[in-house]
Amino acid sequence: MAIRGFENITHELTPFEIEAVVPMMQDELPKHKGKANSITNAELREMILQRFNTKIFEPRIRKVAEFIRQTHLIECLVAWKKGYFIATTPEEMEEWLFTMKQRRNALNATIAAGEKSKKRMTGHTQPNQHKKRKQDPKANQHFIFQ
Repeated sequence: MAIRGFENITHELTPFEIEAVVPMMQDELPKHKGKANSITNAELREMILQRFNTKIFEPRIRKVAEFIRQTHLIECLVAWKKGYFIATTPEEMEEWLFTMKQRRNALNATIAAGEKSKKRMTGHTQPNQHKKRKQDPKANQHFIFQ
């Protein structure tokens, strides 16, 4: 599914990508087992340029990798800051999964903040959502650094 506003880079795979890029990456990526043997997005794009005389952009490599993962064409395909590789240990998979979960959590927090801002902007708030609560006058008595 294409992401609104980014349709030019997130659209579904093209016939060229399905018929040429996916098989090329299916052949190449298994040669890169373990984090130490990763291949960069730029290297994959250069291979495509050399092999097919076609320039492909960075987000499209990510889209192809996503397709390969989601269709299980290659198991344990992960990415990190230095490229793509096939995880060979549970620790490599766990590290990637942890990073993906952190990214998801960051997106969820950003969405929640945006939803709150939209509610404030439109005046649609929950009861007592923005009311200040009365402070307990005895609360300071229990504070340990008085």
